[in-house]
Amino acid sequence: MESKRKILFIINPISGTGKKKIIEKLLEEYLDKSAIEFEIKYTEFAGHAIEISKKVVDQNNYECVIAVGGDGSVNEVANGLIGSKVILGIIPVGSGNGFARHMKIPLNLKDAIIALNKGRIQTVDTGEISNHKFVGIAGAGFDAHISKKFDEASTRGFWTYFKLTISEYLKYKERAYEVKIREEESSFKALILCFCNSSQWGNNAFIAPNANASDGKIVVAIVRKMPLLAVPYFAYRLFKGKVNASKYYRQIVVDEISVKQKDYLIHIDGDPLEFKQTFTVKVNPSSLNVITV
Repeated sequence: MESKRKILFIINPISGTGKKKIIEKLLEEYLDKSAIEFEIKYTEFAGHAIEISKKVVDQNNYECVIAVGGDGSVNEVANGLIGSKVILGIIPVGSGNGFARHMKIPLNLKDAIIALNKGRIQTVDTGEISNHKFVGIAGAGFDAHISKKFDEASTRGFWTYFKLTISEYLKYKERAYEVKIREEESSFKALILCFCNSSQWGNNAFIAPNANASDGKIVVAIVRKMPLLAVPYFAYRLFKGKVNASKYYRQIVVDEISVKQKDYLIHIDGDPLEFKQTFTVKVNPSSLNVITV
């Protein structure tokens, strides 16, 4: 008799949109318990999911670990699994769900659970900023600034993010950056500097439409500040996956890049981080196994 797959669900009880209250009921209803044996653990503090998933790798007691949450929760679980054979699964209940959307994982909870039953696996790259790993997108400049404001906000969701972006845009000034790719150095000013393993921030805002999480490359997306009247059309292109046609946008495809900035802030998969001014971003090819549809 074939043994059951052992799966651990790690649930962040405070992230995203409040759907987690019904997760346990849906797991009982739609998870194929004839083939799967599962357990649930709730995170209790920031970084707890990393500890739990690292312990899974050390003890080799689960085949898959499922992150139930948003991009920050996915990042934590993935951080414990990168470089191991243990598989990452995602039930997306965050505010933006950028990496889940990139991987075509259903946002409908029932469909996301059914996808776990099928267990189709894709091996993807991950990114790294001076030992801080990310699966989707990291960034500096206005991107990181808004992540910090969003983290401090009393509400979540797309409209909170949208209102913060509008209110902060006018007073935020472009930052100066110095970058080095292999031996070539350059400097420029930018509103946003993103390091993209996947294509979008979340909510189908495609900051790097051509990004491929399995190509061994990072897309560096550079956005200049534009006149206020140009913002709506830029936003239209962003959500239509055509941002690379804008004159305020350009991208560089790299496997490693060194950056010097004047700020002390970045974000890692949407979570803000006080950081040093000089750092290196690189790709870790084929370093994580993910359940997709």
